Amino acid sequence: MLEMQKIFFEISMLVAAASILAWLATLSRQPIIIAYLACGLIAGPWGLRLIKHAELINAVSEIGITFLLFLAGMVLHPNRLIGLFKSAAFVTLTNSAISWIIIYGIALAFGYNVMDSVCIALALMFSSTILVIKLLPTTTLHQKRMGSICIAILIAQDLLAVLVLLFIESGGTSSLSNLGMLLLVKGPVFTLGVLLVEQFILRKMLHQSDRYHEVLSLLCIGWCLGLSTLAEHLGLSCEVGAFIAGVAIARNPISLFLTEQLKPFRDFFLMFFFFTLGAKLDPSMARVVWLPALIIGAVVLATDFSLAVSRCEGGS
Repeated sequence: MLEMQKIFFEISMLVAAASILAWLATLSRQPIIIAYLACGLIAGPWGLRLIKHAELINAVSEIGITFLLFLAGMVLHPNRLIGLFKSAAFVTLTNSAISWIIIYGIALAFGYNVMDSVCIALALMFSSTILVIKLLPTTTLHQKRMGSICIAILIAQDLLAVLVLLFIESGGTSSLSNLGMLLLVKGPVFTLGVLLVEQFILRKMLHQSDRYHEVLSLLCIGWCLGLSTLAEHLGLSCEVGAFIAGVAIARNPISLFLTEQLKPFRDFFLMFFFFTLGAKLDPSMARVVWLPALIIGAVVLATDFSLAVSRCEGGS
């Protein structure tokens, strides 16, 4: 009982501190994400050390990421998503390859060994799905073509990241068989099964509960978390599973209403994610990595911007 009281106290203090910092961020016209990061930095192990159950908070933060991808998928009909992926696949592969080469070269120039440089380049060649979707205006994300293209590219990067992680974990010994199993068997079977269950089972359950908003929300939450867990078990990652779960519901006209219903859940749990991210920042390491991080960040931003401009000019 005493342990539960400590956990309740830590979460309560976290939410209270984050709310005050978020309020200050709005007054100073700063992104609210900065307030959450600052809260983690202040209350985390490198600050006042107020949080003792970091593992629990980190687990809660994963729910926010899952909801974020779930709601992003709920505004993309499968037919629309397939069309977007045709262009997103080329952009993703090109951008990732160019970014990897540049970051790898910069890391080598700063004295990192080959393996460290490879890992740094792999980690930084992908964009942050969470940050991009969180920072995009709602109208751009849900209603404009640019928002849909961004989501398609980010999900393509997530899938590529899953393949990279499989390759690293296998050590190259069984990587080809693992990748083939993921792309040709697990992924298609999982997606087809989700679409069929949504059409013949979940859709009827939602229709029968359309007068009870709390039941609709619970059904969606259960659908999202259940499929995320299943996808993680299959090796697809919980984020990919949540996105596929959302895309399946996007075929239902009620999806837009459900999206609005679940947004408060997403925002609340995402606060824990950014807090955890801030708590993991070690200020003492800044003096060691600030220069290569600044250079790599500037180069990657310039490269991504150049590719985006060239893509827009080519499309026009």
